[in-house]
Amino acid sequence: MPSPKTKTRKISDYHFDEQNINKGSEFGTSLLHRSISETGMGRSALVDKNNVLIAGNKTMEAAAQLGIEEVIEVETNGRQLVVVKRMDLDINTPIGAKAKILDNTVSKHNYREDAEVVAAIVEVAEISNLNDYGLSSFNKEEQEVSFLAKNNVIKITFNDSHSMEYAMKDINYLVNQKYPGAIVTAKGL
Repeated sequence: MPSPKTKTRKISDYHFDEQNINKGSEFGTSLLHRSISETGMGRSALVDKNNVLIAGNKTMEAAAQLGIEEVIEVETNGRQLVVVKRMDLDINTPIGAKAKILDNTVSKHNYREDAEVVAAIVEVAEISNLNDYGLSSFNKEEQEVSFLAKNNVIKITFNDSHSMEYAMKDINYLVNQKYPGAIVTAKGL
């Protein structure tokens, strides 16, 4: 099997996916910036043959915002696993442990499906069962959130506990940015 071709390119050589299903979150984006700033690049991106990002839109955007310009591109046929080997990292050091933690928490906290984009893409992809692909429902009624503010209390109602769990992380982050020391409480339905 021939060796994959590698090239050095610029981030500006690539195009963001205009129908990215991941809207990201403010908290997740802050974790991604922290990950890159504190531990360097570890995540990779996936582009098609036309240099359009399939995966890693948020990573590419954050890298560019943090001044990273250079990209090492590896051309493959999809039957090879590309491994990023960081010669400066050791998992048994504080920086290696931080890289491990941040990479996984970014994945957890920075994924928010864009219901409208999912609805359009599943049709093109000929997907009928969203759960088979790990997608959420794109029924807008299920995604509704209601707000009520009275006497310095903001009440937010979610239609399910899964949505509330993810939102609480973002809510806590935003409240701590604007009102340090404020207490956020959550009650189940």
